[in-house]
Amino acid sequence: LQHASSTTHHSMPSGMYSLSGDQALVDHEGTVRRLSTAQRERLSQDLTVVQTNLHILNDMLTELQPDAISSDDLELLQVGQL
Repeated sequence: LQHASSTTHHSMPSGMYSLSGDQALVDHEGTVRRLSTAQRERLSQDLTVVQTNLHILNDMLTELQPDAISSDDLELLQVGQL
């Protein structure tokens, strides 16, 4: 991690840290201000998986009938509570 000084990075605000090249930009408090291309791609893929999982959960909950819950459905819904 290198501190962004005015002599090496003219466009970077004081107190910012760069991991060089196309990598993350982190400020002095540790807040990520910019993601690398690879990080953005991975985040996008992960968010797509989460969105798909939410759609599946929504479909499951829509079809769920409280008076007719199977033990398999109940077990599946409780796995996330571990």
